[in-house]
Amino acid sequence: MLSLRYQKAIFATSPSASAGCSGTGSAGALMNPAAQPKARLSEQVFASVRSAVRSLSVVARHIGEASVDASIREAFPDPAIRDTVLVAARRLAPTGRRGIDSVSFFSPESDDPSPATLTPLSRIALASALQTPVQLPGSGEFVGVLREIDLDARRFEIRGVAGIGSSRCAYAERHDAVVRKALDAQVRVSGQYEALVSGRPRLVAVEALDLIALPPTQLSLRD
Repeated sequence: MLSLRYQKAIFATSPSASAGCSGTGSAGALMNPAAQPKARLSEQVFASVRSAVRSLSVVARHIGEASVDASIREAFPDPAIRDTVLVAARRLAPTGRRGIDSVSFFSPESDDPSPATLTPLSRIALASALQTPVQLPGSGEFVGVLREIDLDARRFEIRGVAGIGSSRCAYAERHDAVVRKALDAQVRVSGQYEALVSGRPRLVAVEALDLIALPPTQLSLRD
């Protein structure tokens, strides 16, 4: 079993101290001007790790023997964030083929002190959930610039969408060739979407994908 645990920590700022040590006392007691940017960066990294472990712990507690419980929508009301965390959880869930049969997450902020665990069965349940990411669908068409492609998860983001800003998109294998060529291109995406409570679309299951304008010409890296 592989375990991931985080603890609340105060990052020491003396040159000889190591980041990530837990303890008590004033966080600024050893602060000096030169160390402040490094300390802030350490705090930001710790906050990111803490948030990631907490989110993965929540996901693991919503996975049943064969599916992801629908109540996960309450834990992650933003469909785009929920989909992102589910993708991350699937990547961390063990296959069972390399001697790791479970990955456990411990979070002191959880009401349940027991570890939250991902297993090979969790991986199967997550893969199934990610194939149908939109659960409360509307239907629409969106025009924006295609960015941040994840070829493995078949996800990308469109930005600059009028009245929306940005939205996460999940696409099928049949769109692979177009997506690979469309980074920075203006595209039209249509399909079912899931929105925030406010009605703002945040996650689109792509049914049709059309190039409207090719991406800007990139400089050649050849001599």
